[in-house]
Amino acid sequence: MCIRDSLRAIPAPGIGTGPTGVTGNGDYIYFTGQDATDGYLIAYNTQPDPIEEVGMDTWEGKSFRATLHGMWAYIVTRDDLILSRQIADTLTDPRNQKALRYAPSWIKVFGNVAYIADSLGCQIVGLDNPADPSLESHFGGGEYYWSLDICDHYLYLWDTQRGISVYDITDPLYPNYVTHNNEVSNVIGEIVVHQDHILLSGYKIDGVLTNEWNLYTFDISDREDPVLVNTEFIEELEHEWAFGLIEIAGNTAYLSLKDPPYWPPGTTPGTPADYDNIIKTVDIEDPTDPYILSPGD
Repeated sequence: MCIRDSLRAIPAPGIGTGPTGVTGNGDYIYFTGQDATDGYLIAYNTQPDPIEEVGMDTWEGKSFRATLHGMWAYIVTRDDLILSRQIADTLTDPRNQKALRYAPSWIKVFGNVAYIADSLGCQIVGLDNPADPSLESHFGGGEYYWSLDICDHYLYLWDTQRGISVYDITDPLYPNYVTHNNEVSNVIGEIVVHQDHILLSGYKIDGVLTNEWNLYTFDISDREDPVLVNTEFIEELEHEWAFGLIEIAGNTAYLSLKDPPYWPPGTTPGTPADYDNIIKTVDIEDPTDPYILSPGD
């Protein structure tokens, strides 16, 4: 089974630089985001029409990604923290936090374990006690793991050099390396499992003055052997660094760009406002032949 959060497209909160992560559980949907100095988590009730904001939590330090596990939300921040809090609908319960070993970029929960992609590999965090996550181990050894997803008992990690790395997580605390596919490299962005495919909203960073934003499709009908089957050009942009995001609802993908989770040494932060409002809507009924429905800028 591939783990997907239950998502519903709703307007982004009109504060800060917009959402950096979104997740939901059917009745409520949660945005993580940031302004110039602080992170925030906003809860929306998805039942009324129009959708209503029902709670908000803020903290010092920028956030990047959130995920749900039961009635708990877990957020990784740019201050190398994992935050945990009981959702309780309107975000009134206290928040907990624990320091991580390396700069995090992505988080996904499998059973009672969280996998956190980071600047040097992947951290394993135990969630037996959600109020007090435990740092179990670290594995990988690549450079700048940007995102990850899980399907069946396989963990897929994305980094700029090795591409997609595949790990067998039959034993969640002891991942077993299977293989990697580096048909695509020098690309940063989010990977998402969709049916028997992995979709990557990837920003290619090896340009001089301009860089390409593409939607890459990998076939994973054999879970242990990802194969690139399509590259769909989205847009050419004049940004040294940007991070491709993707959310899927049914057979539609929503692509956007944000700041990267962290800035590798020697790179210069861009201007997020330049690409904050770019959203592309893509028909992925056939993931091997996606069709752009709207320019969206």
